Amino acid sequence: MHGIAISHRLLVAVAGLSLAACAPTLSSFQPAHVAQQGSVQTEMGQDFCLPTGTVRKAIDAAATIAKVADQQGATDNDKRRLAEAGIAMLLNPVALNSHLGLAYAFADDWDGSLRMTTGGWRLGARHQFLHQATHGYDVTAALGVGRATQEIPRPDMVDKVLEIQDPVRYSLDTSIIAGKHGDFYRLWFGPKALYTHYSTAMTLKLPESAGGTTTPLAVTADGKAFYLGGQLGAGLGYRWLFLAAELTVTRVFSRGDVQITGLSPFSPSLNDWVIYPGIGLLGEF
Repeated sequence: MHGIAISHRLLVAVAGLSLAACAPTLSSFQPAHVAQQGSVQTEMGQDFCLPTGTVRKAIDAAATIAKVADQQGATDNDKRRLAEAGIAMLLNPVALNSHLGLAYAFADDWDGSLRMTTGGWRLGARHQFLHQATHGYDVTAALGVGRATQEIPRPDMVDKVLEIQDPVRYSLDTSIIAGKHGDFYRLWFGPKALYTHYSTAMTLKLPESAGGTTTPLAVTADGKAFYLGGQLGAGLGYRWLFLAAELTVTRVFSRGDVQITGLSPFSPSLNDWVIYPGIGLLGEF
């Protein structure tokens, strides 16, 4: 009961999380073993989402377009590139993401979990099918569903010409995590996959000609992305509380359908590597 009370207070604290969120939360901060039936595992921490290539280029291009639009006006290609940058920022903005989770072992080798993140939530379940005491290491399979919606952080220059309205993402994730645990440590690693569907409305605010009047253009975007990669985590502490670090690296494959007022529809493809380090506290009661 004491452990459950502590976990409840941790979940209430999620109301104070107010940092800009990332794309679907890729971290787990769950070790490879499921706690004993009736026990609770908790985690809380922060992650940093760092896209590497294509997404960064799209955002940089948007900043350049925003900078020169007043002097040169905007072409149809500029409008498409700015809309593409909006999708890139929706999928993988450079941002901090806070999270707080609780997992309850409702049966032997089974637990269910609720995780709150900045702007979203995830419901999950895990099953442990190999055990350290018998097989030398723990192996657990996980499945989860989530939803996220929040304001997307944008560079100041881009914010002047691009408005992103009410983005919504739904996700489905799965992983197989192996590892070891002891009184003083936790170690876990394994592959992870995540599918997400997103939809949003945007407004482009670009002049048609140099020094011309800005006419807002409505944009709708609907698409999907698939993240495939792996993660490695470790924690040090004693028995029921551990300081942990985790690194997730994934390749994201995404494609969307975009409609801009007055232009023909197009389908941008944004494939990129995402590096996702994080730090947090793990508890087991």
